[in-house]
Amino acid sequence: MSDIYSDPRWEPLTKKVYKRYGRKCMATGMTEAHGITLSVDHIKPVSKYPRLAFKFSNLQILAMPVNSMKSNKTETDDRPLGARIKYSMIKILIIILIIFWVCLSSYVTVMDITTGGMETSFTGQALIEASEQLTKLRDLL
Repeated sequence: MSDIYSDPRWEPLTKKVYKRYGRKCMATGMTEAHGITLSVDHIKPVSKYPRLAFKFSNLQILAMPVNSMKSNKTETDDRPLGARIKYSMIKILIIILIIFWVCLSSYVTVMDITTGGMETSFTGQALIEASEQLTKLRDLL
């Protein structure tokens, strides 16, 4: 992988991280006023997870000494709890959407044993309505 820090996506992403979290170390609470240099850290190291190099959810702000000690040895997430929960909830919602989509796409009609005909069941209609609601929810995210 080429140097991510010279990639044109890196600078706008770091600005977004600083704007969202502020300019203080998430591990120590120290700021540049304390004489330290801040850096944007990859929670899961790029050397082990290159696909997460430009994922906002994999970034946090650390003081340079903290970041240097962390290196690629740990995956400590020092972001506020709310940030961690938000991304976990989005992942859960996406999984729910996928499950409903699979159920819906595999469901076409059912055989009515009493008449021998093919009919759409109430369950199928309920799945369609649930899928529509989840699609609206996904669009809001």
